[in-house]
Amino acid sequence: MNEDLGELPELAEHRGVVGDRHLVAVQTFDIARLTTHAVPVVPETFVAVSGMGPKEDSNGSGKTSFLIAVSLLLADPQWRFESNHGLYASGILFKPDAAGVDRAQQMPAATHGYVVGVFADTGSDLAAEALTVWVRIAASAPYVQANWIEGIHVADAPTDAERAVQADDLWQELDTAHLLAGSRMAEKLYGNAPRCLTYLDTPLRPAVPSLLSQQLTAMDPHDIGEALIALSGMTHLLEQESALRGKSLEHARELEKVRAEHAQTTAGEEEVMEGVRARARARAALKEGRDAWQLFVAASCVQSVQADRKLTADLEGKQEQVRQARVLVGQARGRVDELRTATGLADVAGSARQAWTDAKQVAEQAGTVRTAAATTQGLVRQEMAGLRPGTTLWRGTSGTDAHAVLERARAELYAAQQQAQDAHRVAGEARKLVKAVEQGRSGVAGEALEILTAENISALGLMDQLQLEESARAAWEPRLWAWRDAVVVPHVRADRAREVLHGLPGAQVIAADAEDAVGVWPHGVRSRMPLTGFLCTLEERMRTVNEPPGACDTGLSLAVVGGFGAPLAGRAARLAQVRAHLEQCRNEAGTADGAVKTAEARREIAEIEHTAALAAERLAALQEQDTELTAAVTAADAELTTARSRERALQETWDRLRPPSPPTRRRW
Repeated sequence: MNEDLGELPELAEHRGVVGDRHLVAVQTFDIARLTTHAVPVVPETFVAVSGMGPKEDSNGSGKTSFLIAVSLLLADPQWRFESNHGLYASGILFKPDAAGVDRAQQMPAATHGYVVGVFADTGSDLAAEALTVWVRIAASAPYVQANWIEGIHVADAPTDAERAVQADDLWQELDTAHLLAGSRMAEKLYGNAPRCLTYLDTPLRPAVPSLLSQQLTAMDPHDIGEALIALSGMTHLLEQESALRGKSLEHARELEKVRAEHAQTTAGEEEVMEGVRARARARAALKEGRDAWQLFVAASCVQSVQADRKLTADLEGKQEQVRQARVLVGQARGRVDELRTATGLADVAGSARQAWTDAKQVAEQAGTVRTAAATTQGLVRQEMAGLRPGTTLWRGTSGTDAHAVLERARAELYAAQQQAQDAHRVAGEARKLVKAVEQGRSGVAGEALEILTAENISALGLMDQLQLEESARAAWEPRLWAWRDAVVVPHVRADRAREVLHGLPGAQVIAADAEDAVGVWPHGVRSRMPLTGFLCTLEERMRTVNEPPGACDTGLSLAVVGGFGAPLAGRAARLAQVRAHLEQCRNEAGTADGAVKTAEARREIAEIEHTAALAAERLAALQEQDTELTAAVTAADAELTTARSRERALQETWDRLRPPSPPTRRRW
């Protein structure tokens, strides 16, 4: 983890413009009831502030006002200049009623005042090393401004009124290049560590637990630690380390995500490539089968030619035997002619003819059986020749198993197609949501805004136009959760807006502040429309709780649990969320498309294997049938040979015994 974070920077010495100088004098102008006299301050001593008020006791003497002035001069961080720009400080200005001035004098309240501090090194020449800091406090923005000048630059007129007039001239004489806003005052003048911590019993600023307050026991250990770190000036290092650790964790999560996606993509690609390789092997096997078939046909042709030549030679021998047989037949016929004259020759000839006829019929039946068996065998072998190329891709799977695999592949393809359709549908909805958020019209608030726009009523979604600082999210997001679908309309158009939205039950309408309303924005909350009344009331009703984080309305016995992972308010935050969701949907759609292609490849391979399995089973059955037919043809050939031999012998006998044909008479 440390290697990912890198080497942290060392703490640089940063004491601001004032540096190591000490506060040696304070002068105030129009600050509560304090006079314009310069008040010396002895450095490195305990200073007790006291005085006598209107009732001859210390109450109302200006003790707290003086302490407030010093804390403002030294930029006490509890004034929160960086967030409210000194709004709380404006309450310290002179007010006649608070100062006990008779209204008959008609003395106006101060519109601005000054707190002046002189800083110098102890034990040195005061005039040579001094630096004067002026802090201007106003009743309107900018509430707090600061400036500084080398040397002693204070009002030294003889009377209090003259010094008050002289203060404005001295402020104008300061170099405008040194002018500082309240948010930059502390770091520029005093550096990266607080110069002052005060405990003030005053309603001018919200009371919060601190290292000096009586509420120290209410602070959690981590709050005390953060306060001590801030006091030492190392808050920026802690924030920098936290940011670097957050980036490291984010990078680690992103790396793990990319690795998982890479592994998934690689597995999918490997499946697709395996299908491609299987098809390549199938094509090679098919080509090999075709080549083998061509070799088989060529070998069969050669064998047929050789058999033809042998039969030709046998035919010549048979023809010679036929010539010899004809000679014997001639001799036999001569003998038959001699025997025809014998007694009972006709009966013998009739019996011989009947025997020859029966033998001829048996031979014809045997020939018919042999022809049928040979024809069937030829058809079987022709079908076997057509099936053999398809069995080259068979891997030994049965037809039933191959059919089951094919059905599963089809089901997986259908499921992948459905998932791809769902992924593209979700991506389309995400695109519509992005467009709606870009226009500030998402959710129920978007429907209400469409209706109000059609009626020419200007309105904005509450969560779309709100801005929450990161430090305010934990407190405000639970408070605003119930109003996330609300719309904000101008105060004068609120009644009309409610009438227009009568057809949208459940619509929430918030009226903005009236034009003459004056309110203070809650810490860390900003809005494009004036909503201080709504927000302050919501803050009063719902207090924050820590375990678990959330907000609670004790009057309603209602609690809303917080701890939202992503910001709820602000169009930019919503856009970032929905765009991230859209990108995720697009990635899922791409993954689903890849799954469809993989499923299609698997289905194609399953179909090839199923066809090959069926061909193999059919070929096995045909081979068994071919064996049976071969045996039948062989038996038929033997029977036919025997029958024909008997037929020829009986025919020869009948030919010898049959009577000669009577001579034909000629007619003259």
